[in-house]
Amino acid sequence: MEYEYKVVIELDSEKIKAEGKYELEEIKNTICKMFTTRKMHDASTSDTMLAFLSESGDKDGFSTVAMVTLALFRNDWSKPYLKKMEWHDLDDGSVEELLKGYEESEKAFGIKRTSV
Repeated sequence: MEYEYKVVIELDSEKIKAEGKYELEEIKNTICKMFTTRKMHDASTSDTMLAFLSESGDKDGFSTVAMVTLALFRNDWSKPYLKKMEWHDLDDGSVEELLKGYEESEKAFGIKRTSV
């Protein structure tokens, strides 16, 4: 499948298991639903390595990636369990490490995390 954007997420299964608040399958299914209900295709390779693709020409692909990844970063049920979250742009070949970028933005703008 040809895509315009790809999001790759790695979940920390050891931390999920150690804390015992959630099941890995619950977190994975919720994240999958957040992307697939917005017309992104699930191309995940395992329960801990998730990947989602937007179709080429999808006019909402950019905003979908931004909206869903920021929601995952801001939510207490998902953020602690994200090991990696990358945004791949097929147009220019770039890869952006979103966790680092979002954390730097919070610091730069003085945003304090609150439970959402």
